[in-house]
Amino acid sequence: MKTVVVSIFVISCASPVGSAKVALLDGPFTLVDVYAHPDPTLRELAENSVGGLFPRRALDEGPRSFGEVVEAQTGAPYCTDAPLRDEPVIADCSGVLIDDDLFLTAAHCVPTQRFCDEYSVAFNNFDEAEGVLRRPGDAIYDCASIAFVSHLRDIAILRLARVVIPPHRPAAVRSGNVPVAPGTSLAVIGHPGGTPTRIDSEGSAGPARDPDGFFLRADLLPGHSGSPVFVDGEVVGVVSRGPEAFVVAECATPSRSDGEARDVAAYASFALYEFCRTGESSLCASDWCPECGGGCSVSRGTTLPVWLVLLWVLRRSRAGHGGFRRLRGSRNRRAGQARAA
Repeated sequence: MKTVVVSIFVISCASPVGSAKVALLDGPFTLVDVYAHPDPTLRELAENSVGGLFPRRALDEGPRSFGEVVEAQTGAPYCTDAPLRDEPVIADCSGVLIDDDLFLTAAHCVPTQRFCDEYSVAFNNFDEAEGVLRRPGDAIYDCASIAFVSHLRDIAILRLARVVIPPHRPAAVRSGNVPVAPGTSLAVIGHPGGTPTRIDSEGSAGPARDPDGFFLRADLLPGHSGSPVFVDGEVVGVVSRGPEAFVVAECATPSRSDGEARDVAAYASFALYEFCRTGESSLCASDWCPECGGGCSVSRGTTLPVWLVLLWVLRRSRAGHGGFRRLRGSRNRRAGQARAA
């Protein structure tokens, strides 16, 4: 029997409507619906600070199920007993509000200003009760500019077109550059597989990847890219990438976890320090960049040639933790071809 391991361009995970946890191959997924999570601090962060990135054109498209998305990208049917099969895909990537108009995410989610011009941030995509999905309503904010980006570290700060209003509010970001010690308990909140927000509070930190990132162990899927990583209620990093997302035999199913810390997160402190050297935000009045004097004018951050960025995005898509852009793009192309015919 031929078995193929497949990476797809996204990172997220959610449980089926009516289920607080998702079962996966070698045991239960530790992703929990927002309403069912016992920690009030994490519930509050999921409801009011964590958001999803999606292309604005998606407002005119009906959501596809996670099973349909996996089948379209792997070429194999999604296993009938695999998690999230019927969940609606509502986001490409995840992220977190860190100031009134600043949104922290992974760089590969919005690699260039062109992507920013086409994307928005939505809050309120979570189950507020069993089988009751809350919708964004007016809690949708267009991306205005890329305030800071590091493609090398895969982290970005987006400036939104308008100030985010209550009840949504910024999450606290851990100041300083003290690394997260291996074994530290952590939580990841995001859109698994692009589905409604879930919380995994049973993750742990692994070894350092480099001075600006670390490995972690958590239940992550495509769509979790950009998801904030929390320690004691503070943002310490964002999810960047991980191993292969799916195993394909007769059908596709999420790849089996061996318990090792294989996913990668970029430190939020790196982004804040670099942003505050040239950017302007109330965050910069703290100890992010003491020598910067509170910052000055906004900068676009570290830039790379467009061709190099596109090559990097393609390579990242093969690594496993991006958005469902490729799928939506192919669907739009097919629709255009059908209209032309």
